[in-house]
Amino acid sequence: MPPPITLGDLERAVMDHLWEVSDVDVKAVWKVVGRRRKVSHNTIQSTMDRLFKKGLLDRDKVSHAFVYRPSLSRAEFRARVIRDVAESVSDAETEILAAFVDVAADAGTDTLEKLEAMIAERRARETQETE
Repeated sequence: MPPPITLGDLERAVMDHLWEVSDVDVKAVWKVVGRRRKVSHNTIQSTMDRLFKKGLLDRDKVSHAFVYRPSLSRAEFRARVIRDVAESVSDAETEILAAFVDVAADAGTDTLEKLEAMIAERRARETQETE
């Protein structure tokens, strides 16, 4: 099983930018992310290549440059990270569930209620599928 996907601070900033704008080249990302963080064009280029190799970005060659876009949505990425973590500690199912409940409770009553509603919705969908 491959290790769970983790992102460094710069990788996360690049992904956040691409989720907002999509279809951009390295120069455009450097102008927004690189300048603000005071990193070089080459650093942004290396970061985007790493994200491509991790399977998080797709790219097409246009003229002399690659144009990048996210290979999955932000929500799909988050679900993948959670799934990766859950699978890496698969023998700790109860602890994982307890952690989610604790996080929801810490976020407030509204979040805990959303979690309960999501569980009810999922159960209803599964019931419909088996009928």
